[in-house]
Amino acid sequence: MIWVLIAYGPNSVEIPCRVFSTREKAVESCTKLLGPPNKEKDGALTWHVWASDTLIGDGGDLKREIAKQLFTSHYFGCGGCGALHLTAVKEDTPFVTFDLD
Repeated sequence: MIWVLIAYGPNSVEIPCRVFSTREKAVESCTKLLGPPNKEKDGALTWHVWASDTLIGDGGDLKREIAKQLFTSHYFGCGGCGALHLTAVKEDTPFVTFDLD
């Protein structure tokens, strides 16, 4: 198992943005960047960093700084990342959705 931080966007798009070898390393790194998680279920953690669903408005600069640390590049023009989810995945197993409709 590996631990993956997945960014949830509009239209059920899920973008893996960080990979960790252990849950402990993942939680430490993600909490340092994102603060304490908003939700924990079955060992998985969720952060609602972009509650407004865009990088515009309250906290915009902070949101841009976080995005710079999660993605090699980003453009949230049609709706940003709504949440980040840290979960364990098995090797050679699908773990994200892709639906642009």
